[in-house]
Amino acid sequence: MSTSAAVLFISATLLSAAPEGIKANASDLARLQGCWTAHAGPKRNFQVTLEIEGNAARVKIVTPQGVTVRARGEVRVDESVSPHALDWVHFQGLNEQELPDILAIYELADNTFRVCNGGPDNDRPTEFKPGDGLLAAVVTFQRPKDATATPSARSVPAAGQARR
Repeated sequence: MSTSAAVLFISATLLSAAPEGIKANASDLARLQGCWTAHAGPKRNFQVTLEIEGNAARVKIVTPQGVTVRARGEVRVDESVSPHALDWVHFQGLNEQELPDILAIYELADNTFRVCNGGPDNDRPTEFKPGDGLLAAVVTFQRPKDATATPSARSVPAAGQARR
């Protein structure tokens, strides 16, 4: 392979992994890359920012009282099943406390990522409806309209840091 052909191949590979303008036939994990925002909780007054880079996920939650909670871990997706399956695994929260894995289902269309979580140590949901218990909820994430206005995954501090 010539040098220019190799450079062209590498450039095409890197560009195809970019979240902006990603191809519709790309894998769901590739389409999930980048920043997503949502409002969660019973009153939808918790601001949630989710950033996915590779399999790594960072979550920032701002409560109505202004308390910021951060966690980090990994996501695993299985788009071969219906509904598509998502696992939140190896998450750590405040002071690097290990959090239980959460099984979920998801839908991904354009700039909308809808997740139904089963809650810690619960079974995977089979339909998009809130369940019983903590975090057993349906959350709809959107890509921010101005991605430059949100922090990048690199700027989200490590788990274990909470701010007021």
